[in-house]
Amino acid sequence: MRIKLMRPSSKMPVLKTDGAVGYDCFIDLGYGLNPATDTVPDNYYMQPGEKHKFGLGFASEVPASHAGLVLPRSGTGSDGIHLANVVAVIDRDYRGEWICNVHNTTKDQLRIKHGERYFQMVIVPVYTMPLEVVEELSETARGAGGFGSTGK
Repeated sequence: MRIKLMRPSSKMPVLKTDGAVGYDCFIDLGYGLNPATDTVPDNYYMQPGEKHKFGLGFASEVPASHAGLVLPRSGTGSDGIHLANVVAVIDRDYRGEWICNVHNTTKDQLRIKHGERYFQMVIVPVYTMPLEVVEELSETARGAGGFGSTGK
């Protein structure tokens, strides 16, 4: 997959182990700043309940028949740092910087450090198909049973 780094402060996503499926992504606090005049801060302090958009410092060309997903790393969610939209879906025709809308779900101020790994990208195959409007759907044993309908 082709990656374009957005700023001198940006870092390339990395696979940290041979068995990893998620590329660790680095928060780039240079997002939204003028690189010619602004200094990239070392930290950003999120207030309790705050939502803030952070750049990951890269744009990409996701391959045909694939999508990019941005997910929290394992420790990120347990620290109270969540994606406001739970999972970010990056379409293959998007060419802008990958952005995370981050939500501080704690009652404490959180320090977001420039260059830290909070999120990961996973590239997955996708299949799209034509959609057809019908009057009826085929029957199944479950039918329209929703939440909890299959038991505990």
